[in-house]
Amino acid sequence: MFERTNRNAYLHAMLRFLRVKRNAFEINERVDSLLGRRFRKPITDELLEKVEAAVNRKSAQAESAAGSFGSRYELARDYMGLKDSDVAGAVGVSRESIRQWRKSCVLPKKERAKKLAVILNVSVDWLVNGVCEDIPEDSHLGVRVGAERRAFREELYGITVRVLDDLSDNLSEQDLQRKIACAMTADHAMKLAMRRAGGRWCLSSGKLQFITWAAPGFSFCPRKLWPDETEAIIKEELGRGQTTYAAWQIVKQRCEEKALPYPKRVTLHKRVQRMRSYFEEFGLVV
Repeated sequence: MFERTNRNAYLHAMLRFLRVKRNAFEINERVDSLLGRRFRKPITDELLEKVEAAVNRKSAQAESAAGSFGSRYELARDYMGLKDSDVAGAVGVSRESIRQWRKSCVLPKKERAKKLAVILNVSVDWLVNGVCEDIPEDSHLGVRVGAERRAFREELYGITVRVLDDLSDNLSEQDLQRKIACAMTADHAMKLAMRRAGGRWCLSSGKLQFITWAAPGFSFCPRKLWPDETEAIIKEELGRGQTTYAAWQIVKQRCEEKALPYPKRVTLHKRVQRMRSYFEEFGLVV
């Protein structure tokens, strides 16, 4: 849920979840340029590691049964990127009621607790009682980022390989995938690793491929240079499985016949490259 296609968006997604500003992790110095203008320091690996560690510490709170109702409410609210006023309007209560719930001074009644759980996309048992055992593997609660997320992805890979090793070689890929799905619900360690890694390993053409539960929104390239009709032609030609150059030639020809603007060849090439890297990272199918 925190993954983005560039470092700046990735950093700000994590900071929104933490509800802090960037200068909480570094001295917000600015660098003077030769022209006298001032610029923010670049995003360093060290800064990202500090923020990722803070996100992981906060995410781990979702798996603790020692927290209060208010702490679980705040965590779920921050996952959804909501404000107390947003929640109050959706539930139909005053902001003072939300404040009382957040401080755990008063607990919501049964019906309002159910409505609150739906808005926050969590279970009532977890929200009210802190029951962590029944959190589904595809939940956003407890998802990790950075090196910790990669470690859980590797752990999950090892568990998935062991599941496949115990199965017969005569099974079809569809049957093997069904067995993996059964193990997801039966193996607690696998379920926990999937939730923390934010996805699962699936068989695709005989190879294991990591699939995220939900890939982030992504814009392949600017659309301001051409209309929807041109975009439809581009998608149609790219979907034919031909080379980028061959696709661009046909796109050019079809757009010129209809007097439509079209992208340059290098623009289309960069789009295809970004699409491929994106699909490899998030496990989508073109």
